[in-house]
Amino acid sequence: MPQKRVGLSRARRNAGLTQEELAYRLGVDRSTVGRWEIGTTEPSAWLRPKLAKLLGLTRRELTGFLELDSHEQSQVAAAPEFGIPDEREHLRIARGDTRGDEQFSPRGEPEALTMAFNAEVQRREFLASVATAAVGAAAPESLVRLLEGLDAGRPPRRVGLSEIEAVEAAADAYMRLDLARNGDTAASFARSALQWSIELFDAEMSDHDRVRLCSAVGLLADRLGWSTYDSGSRTTAGKLLTFALDHAARGGDRDLRAHVMLDLSTVMTDSGYPGDGVEILGAALGDERVSVAERANLHAVCARHCASAGQRSLGLRHAALSEETLGRDDEMSGHNWARRITYSPGHHNSALGLAFFALDDAHHARQHLTTALAALDGGRTRTGLRCRIRLAILNLRDHATDAGETEGYRVISDATGVKSTRIRADLKMLHSHAKQYGAPGLAADLAPLMQTFA
Repeated sequence: MPQKRVGLSRARRNAGLTQEELAYRLGVDRSTVGRWEIGTTEPSAWLRPKLAKLLGLTRRELTGFLELDSHEQSQVAAAPEFGIPDEREHLRIARGDTRGDEQFSPRGEPEALTMAFNAEVQRREFLASVATAAVGAAAPESLVRLLEGLDAGRPPRRVGLSEIEAVEAAADAYMRLDLARNGDTAASFARSALQWSIELFDAEMSDHDRVRLCSAVGLLADRLGWSTYDSGSRTTAGKLLTFALDHAARGGDRDLRAHVMLDLSTVMTDSGYPGDGVEILGAALGDERVSVAERANLHAVCARHCASAGQRSLGLRHAALSEETLGRDDEMSGHNWARRITYSPGHHNSALGLAFFALDDAHHARQHLTTALAALDGGRTRTGLRCRIRLAILNLRDHATDAGETEGYRVISDATGVKSTRIRADLKMLHSHAKQYGAPGLAADLAPLMQTFA
């Protein structure tokens, strides 16, 4: 039976904070703080440093106030403070060892389409690896094992600007291909490039070049991880993204680190743990060095995760914070990758449109989705499809059947040749609404397309 954490609640009151105020500063829901204090759950590893700071405690004092049970005490005793996994745990996670994962299959989905998260121990292992990677503390030799067995050319003995620019060019090329359709067709190229890039770390280079290489490798791994996720392999995607996060944290691009955390939060949410997704983004938002534009992106996606977690009021608050920041930054600022994603025309409106749709705010959803579709360029095919599908659904719900069918048939045209588990799920949602709201012809024409995504 859980025991109340009296010391934790007393520390909060001594800091002059209500549960709601503390929750707001941490980017979580008030009920989450309440559960910490009554002893039913505990703060995630990456939230604890910020929680300790807000309460005016040392990390060790906070650990004492949490009054861990015997099982958790044994975990802490075997690992560094705040639940960072030991070397053996991290090795299994990072090297892609999936033995035993088949026993976990949330939602009854096929093994290849799900991350092994519905066992609490498995979930905690993964979250601990993310916490380690977020501060760039993972063991490099362990992370490299994730990609062992891939063929790659022999790396040079000395790394300079030309090698780093080659990695950056590979990441950019793969990102453009993935944004336009799906990176599945070039995945083997990306994996080989990533393996070669990792081996560059064994060569001699300046400290400045090493930092830049970390960011380039982090970006390439993130794009490959995201493409892998959208192809349906959540387990592999989670490991690639954790690898990407570790390298992004070692690099100098704070926006990239935050964006990888955003991608990881989406994997967690879609695996059935939206509360963990919200907490990951709360940690990303806690980095004051993240740009205004990326912060707006984080708030918008966090709003969508809040909707999945049943935290509508918190989701609307994050959506409002995202809207407040729109247009504040120079569109041409930021790194090259950010110009293709975060700073690209229509991106923020698409993120907000998806968030308001999930939060069941039809008015603001329609507004942002329409604006996004008018601005998105041809290189963001899947983003455009996700927006148009929701706009079609909003029209059908409003009994504007003709407008809904117009958008729906545009979806059918644009989705041909696209491979994406997210688009597959969205098409199922549109198909269901077409049948429910008097558009049987559209439903019938969507059915063959849905088969190509099976």
